[in-house]
Amino acid sequence: MTRFVLTLLAFSTLIISACGGGGVTRRPQPLPPGTNPATQAELAAAVTKNAFETGAAPSRMAIHDGVVYTLNSLANTMTINSASDYSQSGTVSFPVGSGPYGIVFDGDTAYICTNGDNKIYKYRAGQAALDSETVSLEQPATEGWMFIGPGDMAVVGQKLYVPLAGIVNFGDASQGVPTEYASGMVAVINLGTFQFERFINVGTVNPTVCHAGAANQLFIVCTGELQFDSSFTPRAESDGEVVFYNTNTQEIVHRANLGRTLPSAIVSPNMDAAYVGSNLKGEAYKIRLDSGAVLRGPSNPIALTGEFTYVSGFAGLPGLGVVALSFNTDEAFFIDPVDDSVSKAPFTQPFNFKESGTFFGGLQHAAFYDTEGAKKLFVLFGVANQAGVVDFTALWDRIRLGEG
Repeated sequence: MTRFVLTLLAFSTLIISACGGGGVTRRPQPLPPGTNPATQAELAAAVTKNAFETGAAPSRMAIHDGVVYTLNSLANTMTINSASDYSQSGTVSFPVGSGPYGIVFDGDTAYICTNGDNKIYKYRAGQAALDSETVSLEQPATEGWMFIGPGDMAVVGQKLYVPLAGIVNFGDASQGVPTEYASGMVAVINLGTFQFERFINVGTVNPTVCHAGAANQLFIVCTGELQFDSSFTPRAESDGEVVFYNTNTQEIVHRANLGRTLPSAIVSPNMDAAYVGSNLKGEAYKIRLDSGAVLRGPSNPIALTGEFTYVSGFAGLPGLGVVALSFNTDEAFFIDPVDDSVSKAPFTQPFNFKESGTFFGGLQHAAFYDTEGAKKLFVLFGVANQAGVVDFTALWDRIRLGEG
């Protein structure tokens, strides 16, 4: 049973990934006289590979009011750490076997989905325990699914949108039996009543990420059919898409087809475009937010690395650009949204989180902590059970793209 749970969580990690964004506006003011731009060496020195330990199999983190909340799928806990000094101040427990996976804050309330018992939990910041009230995703439409797989959620208005991987049968890759997927659906939870409301049928299998946009927009990343060969090498058996959904009219308004790339995470660093990662290659794609047009697709991708990996998440660096995580290589790559260039100075090298003597950390998720006195990128290691940090605070005002 333990082996099955580990396999299930590893599989869900591969098919369910995402992250949020931040606006990008250039700051043209010159540096003060005698001040030098930040260098790549200084940025590399700002990396702390193990700022704090997590529980077993961490999946997602969220930062709220100076506190880092980390979900630990196998430990069935949420650990609470200070974003300032990284000390742990508490642990919130979930029922055994619940497998907490995704978290999103709406004000001071966090909503957490679980891959083990398929529920939505509610947690109020500062409390020592979860609220007793939950919402079940086990509805008549999901009856018979082997894995419901709630993924990365989004709040738009007074509704919580929860993508469901919807696996009817995992199959057997060693025997050539494919995984069977249900029709792609997103659950809608009314936050006013905290009750299940309805499902959205997205028309593409394996929706894994919901991302909130402006003006009632909801972006739904649909990975498509993920299959494995007998050596457990992943492949795409159907096209993946980003579905543009209007939450007011309850209509799908655009579809951005990304082919057989197994789309994963999404980030929208501005109001014009979004980046989407691949669960198959170390590359990213770019889509317009007004029309769904694919600006950089499989034929002209934004190449991050040629090493075997997948893009597990993004984080926006406000005013600068986007950081993309590489799961297998333990690297974080900078992308400039102005020209889509990768590793522009002073980010000439990716941030390296690999520790010598370890298998690999498995960069899983990232979150940017942005206050007047601190600028920090928190990075979660899904395999190494820890969190790393890039502390930009002392360098932020000296970072000038293309210089250094």
